[in-house]
Amino acid sequence: QDYEQALKWYKRSASQGNANAQYRLGKLLTTGSVVEKNESEAFTMFLLSARQGNAKAQYRLGEAFREGRGTNQNYERAVSSLTEAAEQGIAHAQNSLAILYSNGQGTEVNKEKAFQWFLAAAKQGVRQAQFNAGALYSRGVGVEQDYEQALRWYQIAAEQGSAKAQYNLANLLKTGRGTEVNQEKAFQWFLEAAKQGLRQAQYSAGSGYDKGIGVEQDYE
Repeated sequence: QDYEQALKWYKRSASQGNANAQYRLGKLLTTGSVVEKNESEAFTMFLLSARQGNAKAQYRLGEAFREGRGTNQNYERAVSSLTEAAEQGIAHAQNSLAILYSNGQGTEVNKEKAFQWFLAAAKQGVRQAQFNAGALYSRGVGVEQDYEQALRWYQIAAEQGSAKAQYNLANLLKTGRGTEVNQEKAFQWFLEAAKQGLRQAQYSAGSGYDKGIGVEQDYE
């Protein structure tokens, strides 16, 4: 493995219009691990690659516009680039696009489209999207309320380590929404979220120990 040689040949290939090389060079310029970090040059490489239909570059370009990295922040162009990437199946582009639709950034608020893109990203394993799919199912926003589906997506996100998903899953188990009441499992998930520093979960774990709900009473 020789990053300096990789950089040399990526540059040569990129200058000849190779979309994959332009994308790879853009990534190197973004991280600064091999070459000096330069967000502006990285943006240019992503732009050139994206124009040739490179889905990963379209995602990076969309994020650059969304966050104002290497260029001026432009939510409208972020929506455009992320849509191109999302439609080609880039999971994190689907998640970012869902956030823009949810917040009404660069487009009108559209909770239905937000849910659809969160769900698409969730199915590809994006933890944040899994949590958000669960939250929208739980609240009935952008989709018909469905506690069983909310429970399902919270469970998946919780198992991937999302503290908020662990906490919300615990609440569903505690109250019997989407499943039978299970105080023991609820306590276990409260405790998992509490260990990650989630304040609400720490209180719930403390309350469980205090009252002996889902766990043996323990005042220590």
